Amino acid sequence: MTSATHIREAMRWRGDEPIDWTSMAAAGLGMAGPLALAAHNGHLNIGLAGAVGSLLMGTGSAGRTIGDLGYNELKILATLAVAAIIVAIISDHGVWSNAAVVLVAGIAALIGGYSLQLSVSTGRFIVFLCITFSAASGHEDAVSIFPLICLNAACTSALIFAFGAVKRSIHEPGPLAEPTDVPSFTLRQKLNRWFGLLCTLKGWQFPLRIVICLGIAVAIATYWPTHRFFWIALTVALVCQRPLEPWPLRTTQRAIGTCIGVVIAAIAITQALPSWALITLLGLLSTFRLGLQKRNYLLFSAFITPVVMLILDAGRPVESNLLFDRLVATIIGSALVILVNQGMVLLVERREAR
Repeated sequence: MTSATHIREAMRWRGDEPIDWTSMAAAGLGMAGPLALAAHNGHLNIGLAGAVGSLLMGTGSAGRTIGDLGYNELKILATLAVAAIIVAIISDHGVWSNAAVVLVAGIAALIGGYSLQLSVSTGRFIVFLCITFSAASGHEDAVSIFPLICLNAACTSALIFAFGAVKRSIHEPGPLAEPTDVPSFTLRQKLNRWFGLLCTLKGWQFPLRIVICLGIAVAIATYWPTHRFFWIALTVALVCQRPLEPWPLRTTQRAIGTCIGVVIAAIAITQALPSWALITLLGLLSTFRLGLQKRNYLLFSAFITPVVMLILDAGRPVESNLLFDRLVATIIGSALVILVNQGMVLLVERREAR
């Protein structure tokens, strides 16, 4: 793929993916509702801390039937709960906490090689782990916010399920296509395949890449704590994918989208916003992010960047130096993924040539 083709593909609007308007409405309401309730009781900062849970919902497959929808939402909730529990255990231990994030992410990446379903769940877990760890690092009593995060996530997930169930009740899903012959494997066969894969460099390439990239990211964040460079680790978690590519398309989309998002943040949130304006802005951005996620990841990144900034910074005005740090961190994280990917591609090719 040439550079011009790569950029065109990054900008391409995908019209083949249907937009689930019910999930979008539920995500917006799930974000704005608890925030409005918190603001009404004079605890908007606490509401913003818990809003991390709402932000992470709706990221999976909606599911064809009501049962599929409920099952998928439960899987995402369970993944977030495990990530929150682990972060609650490892947080507040200084540099050892940062090292633990890298270790846990590496173990998750290794486990994900067992099956396609586990690869999706563990990839989502790594993202949840880094985001909840970042949210916890900004609070003195970090453990107390995890029940709130999980409660917000459960409320938003319940709204997504309820709205989706109503939609599926009104418009019943169409008939399934004729089933294809998909081979089934026993547990022993799956384990043998996984262990066999771990005897090759290809079986270790993703765990190695995520550990190297996150290790460098948290080292930079530890060395320069005043710059909030853990954003580098967030970028790595979002753009480092299991398939090995020299220059991943998502990395380009994330980098360009974050730059656009920083500009949006510079225009919209460098001044203190009234509570109603802040809640409305977060609700609208949370609504449209799900539709953009399926159509164009670049625009999704642009929309999600101000949301994450507002939530992680407790709604405070975003200073120009922080905007610059986030932009630099995004570039560093994207460059890390690209460089490590290219190095791993060379290693795998040389190993295969031998």
